[in-house]
Amino acid sequence: MKYIIVLTVIFAFACQSKDSYSNIPIIDTHIHLYDTTAPEGIPWPPERDKVLYKPTLPANYKPVTVQNGIAATVVVEASHKHIHNKWLLNITAAESDHYTGIIANLPPGSPDFEKNLEELCKYDRFVGIRLRPIEAYPYFTEKFWRDITLLAKKGKTLDVLMKGINLKQVCEIAQKNPDLKIIINSLTGVSLKNKKSLNADWRLQVQECASYKNIYLKFSGFFGRSGMNPAPLSPDYYKECVAHLISAFGEDRLIYGSNWPVINKFGNYQDYKELVIDICRQYGQKFTEKVFYRNAIEFYGLPQLKLL
Repeated sequence: MKYIIVLTVIFAFACQSKDSYSNIPIIDTHIHLYDTTAPEGIPWPPERDKVLYKPTLPANYKPVTVQNGIAATVVVEASHKHIHNKWLLNITAAESDHYTGIIANLPPGSPDFEKNLEELCKYDRFVGIRLRPIEAYPYFTEKFWRDITLLAKKGKTLDVLMKGINLKQVCEIAQKNPDLKIIINSLTGVSLKNKKSLNADWRLQVQECASYKNIYLKFSGFFGRSGMNPAPLSPDYYKECVAHLISAFGEDRLIYGSNWPVINKFGNYQDYKELVIDICRQYGQKFTEKVFYRNAIEFYGLPQLKLL
């Protein structure tokens, strides 16, 4: 059963907003929830990370949603342990009208991939998996391709963390699985501090990815990719990268995500949100609406927002 979200577009933060752009409803398609007190332990974040290593649960995220007008959220599981996929579904069940999408961490090539995928597909809120490097299950093996094909047949999506994989390889996945919706995370993983990273080779690879209509780009990771702490808040710092990505992917294949709570290492949620709004406003209201919620609904198959 899918849920219809009733959203009154008069948020508590409206009085603080710069203009109508700040009142556009938000679907955040990239946050993490986890419990550092879990008896089985968690593989991420590392215990040495003093900012992130603490219980991060729906109750911790709730103030962020209220203060920033977040209408719905898609949660990305960072742990490759299947028990944590099920934990994530359970911990968000009481607020399933808000947590409308769950992206599991299910390594292609793992022995129980098909079994675990079948189990997850019983949940309406399970929308796809994230590809994340696991040493025991390398990419591009026969088993990898078998499981990616199965994922596509199930109509689920593939988020790609750009570690242990490059853009040309993402294109290969898209070419072999044209019915699989793929989304590249964190601005392709490019470094924005080293401007040489935005070179001709990167530009051509971005254009090649964008030539596959089943590849989308997640407008996430601005703070982390900036290479600075605190992260710059001026759109000009990100302009060169963003202009090329928008030119390549267009307004229909860009989707907002925050990467909360990781953004807390570089700044705060409101500043991050306002940065992305400031970037998008240069391309107009329609563009901004697509980035912040319309494209997410289409890509992940989320419930429509009913705007009052």
